Amino acid sequence: MTSRTSTIRSLALAGALAVALQLAAPIAARAATGSTLTLDATPATATVGDQIGLSGQLTFADASSSEGQTITLTREDAAGSTPLPDAVTDVNGNYSATDTVDVGGTVTYQASFTGTTDYDPANASDTVSVTKLASKVSLAVSAKAVTYGTSVHLTAHLGAGTESLVVAISAKPDGGSETLIRKAAVGGHRDLHATFTPSKDTTFIARYDGDLSHRASHDQGVTRVRVIVRERLSNFVAKSGRYHIYKRGARAPCLAHVIPNHKGFAIRATLQMFVNGRWRKSAARSFRLNGSSVAGFAIRGTPNVNFRVRASLPAHSDHLGDTSPWQYLRFR
Repeated sequence: MTSRTSTIRSLALAGALAVALQLAAPIAARAATGSTLTLDATPATATVGDQIGLSGQLTFADASSSEGQTITLTREDAAGSTPLPDAVTDVNGNYSATDTVDVGGTVTYQASFTGTTDYDPANASDTVSVTKLASKVSLAVSAKAVTYGTSVHLTAHLGAGTESLVVAISAKPDGGSETLIRKAAVGGHRDLHATFTPSKDTTFIARYDGDLSHRASHDQGVTRVRVIVRERLSNFVAKSGRYHIYKRGARAPCLAHVIPNHKGFAIRATLQMFVNGRWRKSAARSFRLNGSSVAGFAIRGTPNVNFRVRASLPAHSDHLGDTSPWQYLRFR
């Protein structure tokens, strides 16, 4: 009796243990159903300020309804990542939204479904190429030609609508490199002012580098620089009005000076005499400027005849020419 009872108890314990082990075994998790999300951004090419249409569809692999699901939208461009208002799918799983582009370049739209306990997450993206708006900068130059040593006043004007207000004004002398004169934000009237004293013919450039929404632009103007030719008579014995008086048979020294230095250039000296009530050409000759940009020559004239002389440097590639005032002389 005792042996049988022990056997029954052992069998009962074994059965209970088997049931316990069965209850403790893990329940296998059911795999989530796959999801598919699409996104179409139209038009594919646009201009800053245009409206972009965003549309797509969320579908589930088991063909069940995807109505009422939230789709998260973001825009990524040169300004960074910007969240857009969420969209909700309709009875067919479709969703739509609109966005206005305000930055040029490649714009990427992202659509995301975060998923649920029953359905996998899904993502989609599409890009739009956005053209920047034109910008306009203009440059006003105070003079098209100035005498050497004279300053030029420059005014750059930036057209309305740009986000960045910074404009640069540069100078490029003939045969030289471009150098910055001033770079700063325009003032209340969207103007930037600068002053520059050119030493030779110079091209002035106003530049706007653009911003996230506007293209770069520039404008330019040219100022030519006139040399200064000065002439001086010396060794005269007296002056009578505007006339320098020299002794009969003497030579009248004359020096011509060109500013800025034009070493090696030739000046043209012209001598006239007053005959029969009018000035007539007496002589003309060229003289080369020395290292100090000076040329000297001497005049010998007929007694009791009025003479006048002047020197000229013609225009050339990087300067306008000039002619000195007449210098008057007489021999007695």
